[in-house]
Amino acid sequence: MSIIIKTWNTGAHYTEHGQRIAATAVEGGIVFLDIDRNIDGFIPLARGGAHVRNLREQTQHNYDFGNYTSAWEHAEVLGKLAAAIWEIK
Repeated sequence: MSIIIKTWNTGAHYTEHGQRIAATAVEGGIVFLDIDRNIDGFIPLARGGAHVRNLREQTQHNYDFGNYTSAWEHAEVLGKLAAAIWEIK
């Protein structure tokens, strides 16, 4: 089963690459990875709350306000997010 991953660069200057983030919807919420700040997170959402069409906005809003916990339980997904980030040109 494939997952839909959204990637983006916020343009913030945390590293020479900016601030690259990837996110995907999982059961119960969103898993995201900010590879340049070495931060990952799980954003719990109400059932049916993660929508692919606004995944970036949902992720960025909750990340900015600290509405997330560690995503360590989603290690396999985090690996896929990291791989997707490295594909950003």
